Amino acid sequence: MPAGSPSDLPLSPKAQQLAKEWAQNPQSKVFVPLAEEYAKLGMLQRAAMVLEEGIGTYPGYVIAMVALGAVYFEMKEFESAKEVLEAAIESSPENMKAHRVLAQIYAADGNTEAARRSCTVVLMTNPFDDEIKHLERTLGNAEAASPAILSPPQRGRRKEDRFALPAGPKARTVSDRQVLASVPTPPASRPGATDSLALPRGKPIARLEQWLARIQAVRRTG
Repeated sequence: MPAGSPSDLPLSPKAQQLAKEWAQNPQSKVFVPLAEEYAKLGMLQRAAMVLEEGIGTYPGYVIAMVALGAVYFEMKEFESAKEVLEAAIESSPENMKAHRVLAQIYAADGNTEAARRSCTVVLMTNPFDDEIKHLERTLGNAEAASPAILSPPQRGRRKEDRFALPAGPKARTVSDRQVLASVPTPPASRPGATDSLALPRGKPIARLEQWLARIQAVRRTG
C-alpha cells in the first residue's frame, strides 16, 4: 500500500483525496502533489517517504527528484538533499529549483565554484531573486561557508508556498537556450528532460536508485 494510504492521513481534505487516488492507482504520478500537500502541513517525513516510493516506480523522474531534494533540505538532511539534487541536474542541468537549493548547500560546504555556478542558473531565470543575489555576494566571505546559511529558502513565506521553491518575486522567464548556454550540458541530457519519464539511466540515476532502495529497506525493517 502506498505510504499515503487513507488510514494515515492528516486532517486535510486535499491530502485525503490525493492519497485515495494514489492508493487506487499506485502507478499514478499523483504522488508528487500528495507529497507537496504533506510538506505544506509540515509532515516532512511522510512527504519524503511518498516521494521515495514514487521514484521507485518512476526512476529518473526529475520533478519528483527535485521535490524530494527540497524536502530533505527542509528536514536539514543536507547530504541527502545534495545527492538527489545532483542526480536531478545530471539529467536536467537547467533545473532552476534544484540549483536554488544546491547553491546554498555548496556555499555551506565551501564549494564556492559550484555555488556560483548554481547561482548563475537561478539568476539567469530570475534576476530578481534577492536571496540568491545575496548569497552570490557573500560567497567570497568566510560566513558563506558557515552552516548557518543552510536554512529553508522560503523562511517568512506562507507555509503553503514553502515547498514549491518558487523562483522569487517578479519571476521573469528566459529561454532554455539562454540558460543552457551558461551551464555545460552532460552528453546524456536532452531538451525537455525535465518533464520526461524516459530519462537516460546514467551512473548518478543508478546510484540514486540504489540509495533510495537502501533507505526504504531500513525503514521497513525498523
